Amino acid sequence: CAWGANGGTGKPIVINEVSGEATFKAENPFAALAAGGDTGGGCYDPLRNCVWWLPPRNGSAMTKYDIASNTWSEVGAGVASSSAALCYLPDDDCILVVGTLGANGFAVFDCATGTWHYPAITGVFVGGINLSVYTYGAVSPTWVPGLSAAAMWDNSSNTASINIMTKPANPRSGVWVVSQLPVSGLNVVAPSARTPNGTYGRFQYSPNLDGFLLLNAVDQDLYFYALSAA
Repeated sequence: CAWGANGGTGKPIVINEVSGEATFKAENPFAALAAGGDTGGGCYDPLRNCVWWLPPRNGSAMTKYDIASNTWSEVGAGVASSSAALCYLPDDDCILVVGTLGANGFAVFDCATGTWHYPAITGVFVGGINLSVYTYGAVSPTWVPGLSAAAMWDNSSNTASINIMTKPANPRSGVWVVSQLPVSGLNVVAPSARTPNGTYGRFQYSPNLDGFLLLNAVDQDLYFYALSAA
């Protein structure tokens, strides 16, 4: 999920990892950006080599940016949501969308059919997270293959805890289960409380390190949570 005081640009930006040069690509023609600054949420789809982006206005449909052809298209029906955070589920070709969608504050978008689903959820979030009030996607889920779950952190309390939403066999219709990852009794470091404006994408899972990185504020060190001791 992105945020900019002036709404930002509707163009994807490709950054050359060697030179650092940024190149603007084709602008999304299907939804104007909100003047208040909320600029939608997106995720990468490796199956199609595309970027999915949900515009920040109620009634907007999901949009797809094809990287190879530098073109945009609309997919599926419009939904009642403002800005949201997106997380691609590789085993199911679906997207978990968090941000005041449906009764439970999240939805599952089927990439193949363009259909929206609103599954049930059980369990309790800790740390002050409540998906139904995260209008701007301030809590961004990150996918953890080994757990078959989406993890998230935007904690105002219980800052050492990481919430996870475990995916059911069918993420479209099954019940998602909320729980927390364990914290060792020997743990001596706990992140500071989230910044007032939210964490957004500054909490991510690293497959190479098998752990979580948290940049809670630009003037703080990185926090790290290891899933394994290896």
